[in-house]
Amino acid sequence: MFSGCVTTRVVTDPDCGTPNNVSYTHQTATSYFWGLKQSTDITPPCDPRFNHLNGVTVYSTFGQFLLSTVTLGIVNKRRVEWCCSPYTPALASIGDEEEEKRFTIVPVFYGTDRNVTGNGADLGYGNSRAELTYGICQVSVPITHKIGQIETPAWWKLEFSPNPDKHIVLRETKSLSNSSFYLGLKERLRTSTTKSAFIFVHGYNVNFEAAAKRTAQIYYDLHFDGPPVFYSWPSQGSVAGYPVDESNIEWSTTNIKNFISDFLAKTDAQSIYLIAHSMGNRALTRAVASLMKEQPASTSRIKEIILAAPDIDADVFIRDIAPALTTYKKPITLYVSSVDEALLASKQFHGYPRAGNSGDKLVVLPGVETIDATRAKTDFLGHSYFDSMSRDLFELIKNGLRPEKRNLFKITRQNKIYWELRE
Repeated sequence: MFSGCVTTRVVTDPDCGTPNNVSYTHQTATSYFWGLKQSTDITPPCDPRFNHLNGVTVYSTFGQFLLSTVTLGIVNKRRVEWCCSPYTPALASIGDEEEEKRFTIVPVFYGTDRNVTGNGADLGYGNSRAELTYGICQVSVPITHKIGQIETPAWWKLEFSPNPDKHIVLRETKSLSNSSFYLGLKERLRTSTTKSAFIFVHGYNVNFEAAAKRTAQIYYDLHFDGPPVFYSWPSQGSVAGYPVDESNIEWSTTNIKNFISDFLAKTDAQSIYLIAHSMGNRALTRAVASLMKEQPASTSRIKEIILAAPDIDADVFIRDIAPALTTYKKPITLYVSSVDEALLASKQFHGYPRAGNSGDKLVVLPGVETIDATRAKTDFLGHSYFDSMSRDLFELIKNGLRPEKRNLFKITRQNKIYWELRE
C-alpha cells in the first residue's frame, strides 16, 4: 500500500460534528496515461468560517494504479480521508508555503451598532447608528510586525496600497447571525487551554477597519489563548467628530452592556479580559459596573478590567465609577499619561482633568493599579498607548503578573503607590 499526504490549507465548518475527531471519505479519480484528470478538490458540506482542514491522506495501491491505467485504460479510484479542526491563527495563512511564511491571518469576532455599507465581499460599516449586528473579520499580520504597531502604507516609502507582507490588513468581513456568531466563539474556545477571551472597546476617532486591526494586533502581540472580540460603536473616525463621538458612545452604552451580557450567557469562557481605550472607557465602565451588580455570578468570570487612557471626568471616575467597579474585587489596571494630546485637548474642552491624565491630578485609588506611561514611547499624537503598553499587557494577561513583578518602577507619593512604565 502506497499512501501520500496532501498539504492543502482549506477551511471547513463545525457542522461536520466534533471537529477534532470527525473524518470523511471521498472518492476521486486520476489517470495520467490516458490524459484524463479529474479534480481532487475536497468539498465537504461545510461552512468556511470557523474551522480548517486538519489533514488529507490519499490512499492507492501501486497494483491498482498499473492495472487500471496501463492495462485497462480505466481511471484509477483513490480513497481520500480528511478531518476538520477548529480554526486557529497558526493555520490561517492561505496559499503556497512561501506566502504562508510572510503573514498570519487572525480571525477576529465583532459586534457593532454601526450602519452597514456594502454587502458580500464589499461589506463594511459606516459611522451612523444602527441595530446591533455580529460578524467575523480576517486580519493578516506580517511576520515583520513590530510589537505594539499597526503597520500601514507610508507615502514616504512609496507605499500607496496595503501589502500583507508589510502591513496589517483587514482582508475580509463577514456578517453572522447571533446563533452563528456564538457557535463560532464556542468552537474557538474549545481550542483554548485556559478557556480565555478578551473584548476590546475602541476609543474616539476610530473607524471599523482600524478597530479590527487593533484587535488583531493586541491578540497577536499577547500570544493570546482564546478568541479576540471587539465592539465597534459609531465613532466618526475623525478629530473633528469628537462632539458626535461623545453622543454616540453614550447611545451605545446600553448596546455594549447587552453585548457583554450575551457573551457571558452564551459562551463558556472562564477568563474574560475587558479592555477599553480612550472614550470607549465611558461605555465599558458603566456597562460592567451595572452588570456586576445585576449578575454577580456570571460576571465572576471577568478576570481583568484594563482601562487605557480613559477619557472620563476624573472626579466622576473617583466618585462614581471606581467605587462601583472596585466593590466586586476585580483587578483593575489604569494606564495614564500627562503627554496624551487627545486627553489634554479633552481636558481643555471640558474644563476638568480626565481619569487618563497623570500629573498633579493623577488618579490613585484602592483597588486600582495605576500605571503612568508618560515616559513611555507614544506616537506623534501622543495617544498611541498600545505601542508602549503591549509588553506590559503581555506580562499582565499572558503571565498573570501584578505590577510589583513586572518591569515597572514603584512610585510613592503622599502615601499612595502607583507605577511607572518607562522605555
